[in-house]
Amino acid sequence: MRNLKKSCFLAGTYLLFMLILMKASAYAESPDFVCMQGKSIEKKEAQVLLEKVQSRYNQVNNLKADFTQISFLEALETSEISSGKLYFSKPGRMKWEYQSPEKQIFLLIDETLWFYQELDKQLVIDHFSKFLISDLPVAFVLGIGDLSSSFDIEEVCLNSSSEDFLFKLNPKSLKIGTLEQDQRLNKFELVANKNTFLPAAARIYDIASNVNTFFLEDMNVNSDLDASTFSSSFPSGIDIDDRRKG
Repeated sequence: MRNLKKSCFLAGTYLLFMLILMKASAYAESPDFVCMQGKSIEKKEAQVLLEKVQSRYNQVNNLKADFTQISFLEALETSEISSGKLYFSKPGRMKWEYQSPEKQIFLLIDETLWFYQELDKQLVIDHFSKFLISDLPVAFVLGIGDLSSSFDIEEVCLNSSSEDFLFKLNPKSLKIGTLEQDQRLNKFELVANKNTFLPAAARIYDIASNVNTFFLEDMNVNSDLDASTFSSSFPSGIDIDDRRKG
């Protein structure tokens, strides 16, 4: 399950646009990602709404939020539910602090990734670009991504759960870096709050039909983040595997 969580985190860097009810052994639909009947939005207005979401994101310098992540692995028909806290700061800083079901930390500073597992007392350090589903997440993490340039709109509607905006998007590029063919980004769904245009939920599909869903709550935008939030210091006495060498 740790490898599953790791791959899901990396998919979730899109995230920032990201985010419960789900059986522990199967994938189930959520009303957050279902269009309300008769509430589809015509294409011209849909494009304007997507640009408003992008504009709001451009105004975000940093954020912190609680997150819930649901990771579904198609081959095993298995799901895992995780939760914790997310911190993000432009340019190029992100921290996913998992609190349940076990404590783990994913820390990104510029192009370096730290993956710390408290239970195993292990720290892996590597180049972030090696783990990408596509090259799109890097642009968003660095604060230079653009939704309209990266995606084609399949459909925009009001969703069934909250009547927020649900964007169903298809990537224009499937560049996969060093990942296997079946790990490519296939589809991206984004739920944006109808009042603030900030992300409330996100769902990422890959070519192999694995599905990673994120829910964000208690989001605090453009607040003062403590300087220690993105510290790369970890406990002494742990095993360190630095894969950047060579």
